[in-house]
Amino acid sequence: MYPFKTLCFSVGALAAGLAFSGPALAQAQYSEYVDSIQLSRAEGIHIDVVLQNTSANKDLNAVNIQPKSNTLELDLFGHIKCSKDKKIESHKARAYFGPVNLVNDQINATTALYEDGAAFPGFTLWTGNLNGWVTEANEDIPFSIPLAQIKQGPPAVRFDPVAELNKKLQAHIGEGKSKASFYQKEQFFTVQRPITLAGWCKRSPGVAKAGYRTVMMALTIRYEGDPQVKETPVLSPKIGGQQPGQFQVGDQPFKITSMTFQPDMPHYVGGCPDEATIRVDYIGQGRGEIRIRVNDGGQTIYDSPKIAFDAKDGKQSHDFQIAVPKPPQHQLNQTKHHNLKVYVRGKGEEEQFWPAHYQQMDAALWKHRCTPVLNPVLGGANTGQKGGYQQGGNQAKPAVIPKLRLNTAPAKPRPQRAPVN
Repeated sequence: MYPFKTLCFSVGALAAGLAFSGPALAQAQYSEYVDSIQLSRAEGIHIDVVLQNTSANKDLNAVNIQPKSNTLELDLFGHIKCSKDKKIESHKARAYFGPVNLVNDQINATTALYEDGAAFPGFTLWTGNLNGWVTEANEDIPFSIPLAQIKQGPPAVRFDPVAELNKKLQAHIGEGKSKASFYQKEQFFTVQRPITLAGWCKRSPGVAKAGYRTVMMALTIRYEGDPQVKETPVLSPKIGGQQPGQFQVGDQPFKITSMTFQPDMPHYVGGCPDEATIRVDYIGQGRGEIRIRVNDGGQTIYDSPKIAFDAKDGKQSHDFQIAVPKPPQHQLNQTKHHNLKVYVRGKGEEEQFWPAHYQQMDAALWKHRCTPVLNPVLGGANTGQKGGYQQGGNQAKPAVIPKLRLNTAPAKPRPQRAPVN
């Protein structure tokens, strides 16, 4: 077995280094049986997820954003080249949503959120005769990924289109624009996420050994826009001479009436250190400013800056990050429970002073579990060395343009990853 060059990295570092709008950079690591792997996406403009307002009630508070499809479809091109040995043959391949690493010549996929075990890309093999290298190229079939299975995980890996739209909404509101004007217009935005192709080559007799390539791919989300969304009027009782129960549009005293943690808490499982993003939703009356505080047990872990609030914007959201520190070795794979509480204080636009104390609004249980992260390889040069990290481009390509085939036949059942306890 050839030695590996290694460099430690985190999922967050991978995303920070590779997420950009130009040609995708790639990370690769190969065992001695795998010479190289290529992975790319069909050229052209891709709209990967389309979001829509599914609510028949066009009041702002009733907006309900959902994806039109429950799956993310990716058209991938892939190719695996086995090492130059006529006894080494192609064995199998898998596609992953998320990064992986190589451990003892096999794929460790604990940081990937989804995998397809029936991928059949093109393979290049050495025949040892006059034909030399022989390439098998296959037609591409979309890599179909259930959105429900990739919504939770490390921030740099998970993909939740509705949450990404909410981030864009918060930036829109931060510019002093209304929530309704955001939902009325069509929106386009792109995020980068890691996609991996792994391949195994086998020298008979013996075991198959693996390699992989991970590429940061651009995923584009389109929100259709709903011009019928309208501001929700703030109602207050009529004054003087009106019948009980009648209301008119008017101002109300400033108050946050509800603030809750998101219903599907994004419990964390993965490499540490890292951070997780959690959302709180809130509504209220009047206009003013608020500050949000989050406690873990009896300790404050987050204090927000001042946040402008206007009840006419309806239900609003705020995201905060919670750190996931690196634990001692003996605490890996142990589930940790966090009793989170969210507090708020605020002042109306006509008030000069902030209240002295925060008011508790909600409580929730959040869990995390740190898993071992072994060091993948980072070489940096396009030398094609076994076990090396390669950045895309300038690599030998097979004579036939390779395309990735994801088999539509049912894959053999795979053991499920242990849930968070």
